Amino acid sequence: MLNPKMKKLVVAVAVAGGVIAAGYSARAGQKTSNPASVDITNRAAAGGLGSTRSTADIYSYVGCATYRTSTDYFGVCQARNAAAESGSCITRDPMILANIRAVTPGTFVYYTWDINGNCDYVQIRTMSNMQPMVP
Repeated sequence: MLNPKMKKLVVAVAVAGGVIAAGYSARAGQKTSNPASVDITNRAAAGGLGSTRSTADIYSYVGCATYRTSTDYFGVCQARNAAAESGSCITRDPMILANIRAVTPGTFVYYTWDINGNCDYVQIRTMSNMQPMVP
């Protein structure tokens, strides 16, 4: 049996824990929509695979893929927005290829390319707030 002081401490800790948990649970359902965007001037593109697939237009797409032949291994990232602006890049860089292989249906992709169409940077984010892919 707890003495009165210990009982008050247990109640205070329980209440504080409940307040903290309530604050965090309000953020647990965050959802982000990131349809494909293309910035031709700055040679950058981004978008969530699920968000882009869920757009009302029939033109948008975003994603990256790897390709292997008997003599080559490379990756390509491509995006097109609702305004029909598109941007793509190619890479043979092993570190960028590793990022591209991490793409899943719930992934957000951000990439940049140089003047020759080579991928400078590829960022892959898979987080709970990203919109999942649906048919």
